[in-house]
Amino acid sequence: MRRVIERTKPKEMIFKSLVKDYFLENPKVDKALVEIKEDKLTRSQAQNKLYFMWIDDYIRQELGYSKKETHKALVEELLGYDVTTGFNEKEITSLKETKDMKVAEFARYLEEVDRLCAGLGIKLPYPDYYWLAMGVKAP
Repeated sequence: MRRVIERTKPKEMIFKSLVKDYFLENPKVDKALVEIKEDKLTRSQAQNKLYFMWIDDYIRQELGYSKKETHKALVEELLGYDVTTGFNEKEITSLKETKDMKVAEFARYLEEVDRLCAGLGIKLPYPDYYWLAMGVKAP
């Protein structure tokens, strides 16, 4: 369960309601964890829907990869790797991730996916929610 709360608005009833609903929906649970963190606007549902529709219905079909392999190949090609230093100054290289991208960042990533696919001869559709996913008004 998730709920956005604001500093300047009442919160007590929200918490009571969430706790009550959680335990009603999960009668076998005796203990739950409540976590509060900053609300950062990450990629939207429309963006997820568009991205995984493109992967599932078009890109992976053309490339012959699984959904996971296709996602990783796109990330590797378009975003690359992060390099950090671990124990004993050992260099650690890991594939960048899209899961925490903000809406605008992910929109740019979707544009890059579209351009890459066009260059490979893969025509991606623009469904009715495309403009919402890209964060612009439909023409």
